[in-house]
Amino acid sequence: MCNYLTKRGSTYYFRRKVPNDLIELLNKREITLSLKTKNRQEAINASHQHSVDTDNLFESARSQNNQRPDSNTVIATAPSPSSLHSIGAQIASRGEINALIHYYINAYRNKRAQKNPDESVKYTQGLRRTREEALLFATKGEYSDENPPYSITQAEAIIHAINYTLDHTPPPYFPPPVNHQAAVMAPIPKPDVQRINIISVVEKWHAERQPNDRTYTHTKRIVQKFCQITEKTFVDSFTKSDIVKFKDALIHEGSSISNTNNYLSLLNTILNFSFHQAYINSNPATGVRVKGTNSAKAARLPFDNASLKKIFSSPVYSNNYRPAGGKGEASYWLPLLALYTGARLEELCQLRTNDIYEEDYLDMGQTKTTWVIHITDEGEGQHLKNKNSKRKVPVHQDLLDLGLINFVNNQANGYIFHELKPTKVYAQRGGNWSKWFSRYLRETIGIKDTKLVFHSFRHTFKHLARLSGVPTEVHHAITGHTMGNVGDNYGDIYYPLAPLVAAMNSYNIKSTIM
Repeated sequence: MCNYLTKRGSTYYFRRKVPNDLIELLNKREITLSLKTKNRQEAINASHQHSVDTDNLFESARSQNNQRPDSNTVIATAPSPSSLHSIGAQIASRGEINALIHYYINAYRNKRAQKNPDESVKYTQGLRRTREEALLFATKGEYSDENPPYSITQAEAIIHAINYTLDHTPPPYFPPPVNHQAAVMAPIPKPDVQRINIISVVEKWHAERQPNDRTYTHTKRIVQKFCQITEKTFVDSFTKSDIVKFKDALIHEGSSISNTNNYLSLLNTILNFSFHQAYINSNPATGVRVKGTNSAKAARLPFDNASLKKIFSSPVYSNNYRPAGGKGEASYWLPLLALYTGARLEELCQLRTNDIYEEDYLDMGQTKTTWVIHITDEGEGQHLKNKNSKRKVPVHQDLLDLGLINFVNNQANGYIFHELKPTKVYAQRGGNWSKWFSRYLRETIGIKDTKLVFHSFRHTFKHLARLSGVPTEVHHAITGHTMGNVGDNYGDIYYPLAPLVAAMNSYNIKSTIM
């Protein structure tokens, strides 16, 4: 006997295809229900009952469809408000609440489809008012008029139909009653799908996956914006149309292609998490992206030799100038550190005095010593973009010659660049400094190309490392990138220092900037 069982993770589900002749009437191709058990025998027993219930549903829907003069009329043509309830009453009089629900669904959806955008908004508002009235009547028997236009059974069907029309909440299935009175008095079963607010999903994702504070805050803001645009909050109510609506709204607001795709990617992460938690049966955000050439790679360029000469002959380096926005020695050392390490701005801004130290390493069987910069998230207030960002970078000899170690040793224990203050939103120590550096590039140095920013030092390091013949996996290890190979997960979490030191020795940039 076919038990229609399937598994999602370790949980069993009942899954059955809707017959072709009923797909349009029931407005679904498949019925999927969580059996809420990991025990196979329990699942089989529950599946047998659901199999009987779905048989009854198909029989009831097929019977009702056959009894209509023209079954396509209801689907293709929206009835008038007066005829809507009168036709519904005929169905309800036979206790066919399942068919009645789907009758209302088809009627509401087709009426809304005939409206222009402005009328559709008003019609949606009207449906919400109708649902409130039906809910009050079904639960308390109260109605604004002395003569309600429908029965309690109809009110229950209207509630479920509007829930599906507006929020795509799957309507429940009511087993055929013994008599009509039982149908009127029977309580409304709750939908099998667990309803959960997407903000609650974000909090659970945050607790389980533990993203850094910036990613968590950014994701939560994007989700809140999504809810504001779509006017929905329950994850099981979202459709692909909602995701597209969100995408279109972002583009209309002037969001770049890369930013829009970033927002969609984070939303997709939350909905994918919802899917794996069995809150939804599928992820509606899958495949929704903006196609274009506005990529992050195209948005940032490496500095050329002329730009580097301008930067490192500017007043900060030639006249010992320390502008207020540059926060003291940060204006001098941060560009140099970025040029010689390829590190991200925030990784450098959060360095602490104990993150730069000497370390022994083996090279061809001999023990040697090098100064290293430990880029980590182990200290208070330190965060990394991802697990591959944690690394040790040998200090280039040029930085040693310029007095980096003396500068670090003269700082009090704590942050090396202690004058930097974290931003209020994402607590980034380099957030305000980055804005100052961009102004310094444009206004003081005269570099006008907006694709040249502080992050361009990272691109410059990668470019020059390739020119110097540094192997790809080595300069990836220095900058905290991953090769994307399974082998990356084996061995020590830190790349061996010997090849990193050799790479730094071959990295020659002093003649260009000095």
